[in-house]
Amino acid sequence: MALANGFSAANDRSSSTKTPGLLFTRKSFSPPVTVLRPETDEGCVSKWAFSKKGRVQVGRSNRWRLDVLDCVGKDLLATTQAIRSLTKECEQTASLKRPQTSQVDHTQIRKAEREGKELHLPSLVDQTRKDRDTDCASPTKLFHSYTYKSVKGYRKPDVFLHCDGIVWELHSTYVRKSATLSGLLHHALISSREKSSSGAPIDIHFSIGDESISKQGFAHALGLLYDNELRVKEDEVADVLAAANLIEYSALEEKCCDVMLRTLSAETVITYYNTAVQCENSVLERACESWLLLNLVPQLAVTVHLKKIPFRLINKILLSPHLFTWNEYALFKVLCNWVYLQLSPDTQVMPAYSLVVAYFQTLPDAFPFLCTAKGHPYAVLFDALRMENITDVRQVVEIQKMRLFSSEKMIDLWQYQYATLFSGGGMGASSLFEKRAMRQGFLLENKLDYISETVFVYTFHFKIKAEWVKTESTLLIAVQRIFPDDSAATLHVNSKEIFSIRPSRKVVYSLRVQMKELDSVTKGPFTRLFGADEQSRRLQVHSFENLKLPIHVTLNLFLPCD
Repeated sequence: MALANGFSAANDRSSSTKTPGLLFTRKSFSPPVTVLRPETDEGCVSKWAFSKKGRVQVGRSNRWRLDVLDCVGKDLLATTQAIRSLTKECEQTASLKRPQTSQVDHTQIRKAEREGKELHLPSLVDQTRKDRDTDCASPTKLFHSYTYKSVKGYRKPDVFLHCDGIVWELHSTYVRKSATLSGLLHHALISSREKSSSGAPIDIHFSIGDESISKQGFAHALGLLYDNELRVKEDEVADVLAAANLIEYSALEEKCCDVMLRTLSAETVITYYNTAVQCENSVLERACESWLLLNLVPQLAVTVHLKKIPFRLINKILLSPHLFTWNEYALFKVLCNWVYLQLSPDTQVMPAYSLVVAYFQTLPDAFPFLCTAKGHPYAVLFDALRMENITDVRQVVEIQKMRLFSSEKMIDLWQYQYATLFSGGGMGASSLFEKRAMRQGFLLENKLDYISETVFVYTFHFKIKAEWVKTESTLLIAVQRIFPDDSAATLHVNSKEIFSIRPSRKVVYSLRVQMKELDSVTKGPFTRLFGADEQSRRLQVHSFENLKLPIHVTLNLFLPCD
C-alpha cells in the first residue's frame, strides 16, 4: 500500500508490541512526519536533486507518493498534502479501516509519548490539533484551556461553582474579579465558617437562566477570570459579553465592547446590537445604530444579513433624519428587500430586486399587500418613506404594478406629483423642509474621489460639486442650478426630463457630512434664489474641515411654494 511506503523498518519492529489503537495512530502519522524532516540534510537534498522519476501518480487522488520518501524537498504540493494529513483525523488520513474506534484517544497517545512509545510530531502540527480540539471541546475543556497556565503549580481549587449541571473548579483569588460570584462566595463563607477554616472547598450555586447565553460563552467568561490580558476572539465576543454581563465582570465587558466597536460590519452589526440590548449597554447600542444610519443602504442592503434587522430597529432607522441613502427610490428598494426576506426566512442568498418585484406582483391576494393581514404590520415602515420624492415616472409605474399600496394612496401620489409639477415645483411650505426635502447621497472613500453630479427636482436641475483642498483634510462643496443654455445641460438631459424656463427659483437646501467616527457636520438650511443673472449664478462654496475618510455627503433639496 502507498501508506506503508513511508514506514521505516525500525518503526515497524517497535510498533509490533503496541495495542491496535496506538499502532494505527502511529502508522497514520509516521509517513508525513518522516517526509517533513528539514531538507538541510545533505543526503535528502541530493536524493531529491538527482531523482529521475519524481512524483508517482497514485490512483486519481494524486497523493504525495514520491520516488524518494526520505523527504519532500521543494515539492510544494507534497508538503501541503503531508501537513494536511497530520491535521486531519486519523480515519480520514489512512486508507485502512479502524474497527470499532471512530476517534483517537489522545490521553493514551500522550501517555505513550511520555513513556517513549510514541513518535513526536512537529510543534506546528501540535498547535493545529490543539486549536481544532479547543473549537469542538466541551465547556469544561474550554475553561481548563485558560486555567492550565495560570494555576500551574498553584494551590488546588477552593471554590466549586455548581451551575446547570456542571461543576466549575475555581480559585477564590480570581473569583473576586466577578461581582456576582464574589457575592455568592461571601455569603457561602459566612454560612459555612467551619468548612472554610478546615480548608475544604466552598460550594456555591448559580444558574444562567437565559437561553441566549451559551455554555461555551459562559466557559470563556469564567476562563478569562484567569487571563490578565483578556484576549477575546472576534467570533466569540458576543457570547462572552453576554456571559460577562451575567457574572458582572466589568473589565471583561469593557474589553468586549472595545472589540465590538472595532469590528462593526455588515456581518456583525445586528448580532452586536441584539447583545447590547440584552446587556443594556447603551454605548454599544448607539454605536450600532449610528453604523446602520450610515451603512444600511451602501453595505448592509446588498447582503442577506439584512433580514436580521428587527422590526423595531429598522423602524427607528427609517424615521431618523440622519439616515444616509443614495436617493428615495434606493431606500424604497431596501425596505422591499427586507420585507421579502421576512416573508421568506429560509432565504440564504440575497435575491435580485427583479425577483422581489415579481414576488409582489404575483401575490394571489385580491387586495394590495399592505391592506392584507400579512402586510398590514409593515405599513408603518412604508409610511416613514418620502414616496412623493420618487419622481421618475418609470419607477412610480413599477411601484404601482407591485400592488403594495391601495389604489387611493397611489392616486394621491400621482395627484401630488402632477400638482407640484404644474405649480412650478412647489413642494409645500418651508416649514416642511425636514420632513419632505429630497435626499441625495454621495460617498467619498479616498482623497482622489470627487463629486460632480446632477440632481433633478421637478423640471429643475441642480449640480453639486465637491473636491478636496490640496494637502488638507478640507472638503469644498458647492451647489448651482443648470439652465438650458448651459454647456453641461446636454450631458444630463434625456427624453424623460425637461427644463423649467423660469428665470429664477427660490430653493431651500442643506449639506450634511458624516464620518466613520460617528461625527456629523450639518450646514444649513440655506434659502437662496437661483436665477439666470450673473450674480445669482455665482457659486456659493461651503467648506468642511478636519474630515476623516470615508465621507458620507447628503444634499437635502426643497422647493417651497411661492
